[in-house]
Amino acid sequence: VTQVGHFRTEVGIFVPDRVYDIGAFVKGVAFVCADRGKDDPAVRRGVIDPLMVAGYRVVALDPRGWGESEPILPGADPPYSWEDFFAYRGAETGRPLLGQRIKDLLASASNRRGHLQWLVAGVGAGALVAAHAAALDQRISRLVAVGGPISFRSLANDPMTKHPFSTFLPGVVGEYDIHDVYATLAPREVFVLNPQNSRGQLATRHEVEEEF
Repeated sequence: VTQVGHFRTEVGIFVPDRVYDIGAFVKGVAFVCADRGKDDPAVRRGVIDPLMVAGYRVVALDPRGWGESEPILPGADPPYSWEDFFAYRGAETGRPLLGQRIKDLLASASNRRGHLQWLVAGVGAGALVAAHAAALDQRISRLVAVGGPISFRSLANDPMTKHPFSTFLPGVVGEYDIHDVYATLAPREVFVLNPQNSRGQLATRHEVEEEF
């Protein structure tokens, strides 16, 4: 059974979601956020379907600016992407876009109670959103990070990085890195699949061992 809806995380912000309910004997609920959007076929085949097979009720959502919540302004043809526009405005106002998306994910989880296990899965830049959400909420028992950046430092050190500005957090380098976020989740289960280097390519084994 599939249900389509949305929820409000703060005044003026509505986050679209799609719920895949497998019926009885549900192991728990899995929240999925992907920078490609919740309705991307690859996200459905590679993440949502396997989670349902594993016994999870899946809640796929589009945090602000991704998927169904991406701005659509007929007639507007700006010389920049909306992703960059909102990321720079967020940094200027002291509310990084990454942090706003973490808030959207945590708000979705807090609205759904009564499940024995919560799992969060993030795809692409959504892996950062999911990892931080899991670090902030102890009720999340498992993390799946697919295709996320391997480290903040690798992005900052590469002037030719392919990752969007929304991936960065002001002042994060020197305070912590992505491997630290994963480490804080112990002894909870963390599954990191196909992390990306600064150029948006699959990280090599050497790069993975060096970072983690």
